[in-house]
Amino acid sequence: MDKSMQCAVENFVKTKENGLCLIDMPTGTGKTFLTGKIIGGFIRGEILQNVKTIIYLTPQKKNIDEIFNDIRRDFSDAPSLFDANVLRIYANYESVLDKFLDVYDRIPYAIQNRQSCKDLKKQIELYKDLLTRNIPKDILESTVSEIRKRYEIAFRKDLSEELSKIAKNKRDRKAKINSKEYSWIKDIYPACLTEDRKVLFMTVDKFVSGNDPIISKPYRFISHSKTKNALIFIDEFDATKDVLLNQEIQNCTDYKWI
Repeated sequence: MDKSMQCAVENFVKTKENGLCLIDMPTGTGKTFLTGKIIGGFIRGEILQNVKTIIYLTPQKKNIDEIFNDIRRDFSDAPSLFDANVLRIYANYESVLDKFLDVYDRIPYAIQNRQSCKDLKKQIELYKDLLTRNIPKDILESTVSEIRKRYEIAFRKDLSEELSKIAKNKRDRKAKINSKEYSWIKDIYPACLTEDRKVLFMTVDKFVSGNDPIISKPYRFISHSKTKNALIFIDEFDATKDVLLNQEIQNCTDYKWI
């Protein structure tokens, strides 16, 4: 592996001041590949021992999947080490859409009996059915939008309420999701594992828009203690600036300005 990029990162980490370090390497020289090797070395404890958390950001979800899977393949000799330290964070509705029906039979009756759970199950079943048909793209997108804006949020609210009834604080809720009865929560809401992981992969939009870990109050990564003194890799930096600008514009439209 080319050590120049690793040396640049290590030297940056050694400085006492936080800030931005631009590593200007030409396209095609393997920046993403080398970043993956650096993250892999960090997971194994070989480098960057003074760093507590690494966060990898990129504008596109497919880029997250690529580097995540590449690093995971490098841990074929130690998959449990990878799983114990690494988390890929999507928007909550995406994880729910993907895994909800798979875990439904493991959900306790008290939660299944909630109207929000019934409604969410019905909408996801509808979406899965539509996928098997020759349905216009706008109808599929509308169905997903309803799940994202309405049904998943309502279910998540009720789930948090049920958890609060049986576990009064974050420590107890964390213990609960690690129990056999409630381990399904980790499948549909992997964000609940955020605090326990050393390496996080997510889109830039997710980083700035917010994270709901279920076991504690929602927060924005950009202002959370998890990112304090974290080493953050930003891929596609120019495109990232556009995402950040669009997000700030969207935030401004949520208020009335005079």
